Amino acid sequence: MRINNSEKSGVYNIGPGANISYAELAILINQAFMNEGKIIYLKNQNEDRGTGLMDISRAKKELGFFPCWNIKQALLDMKSMAGKQIPVSATTKGRVD
Repeated sequence: MRINNSEKSGVYNIGPGANISYAELAILINQAFMNEGKIIYLKNQNEDRGTGLMDISRAKKELGFFPCWNIKQALLDMKSMAGKQIPVSATTKGRVD
């Protein structure tokens, strides 16, 4: 990724590039952290049927960014790294120069 390119500036969305509903995200989080079946749906509130999608097309075009993980893989990776010291070399895994 061309993160040190001084010709580029501004705000870039960085994410998996996939649309996911908040309900799907809650389910994936609970699966990754072995907390399945503990989602509480409130009866007196309307369900938020919104989704989260960050458009990463600008980051792809200008920075050469491409996601290395999908949401589920990222959550599992976060779980495995929780509470551990992360060496600097691990932060460059999957880097594209």
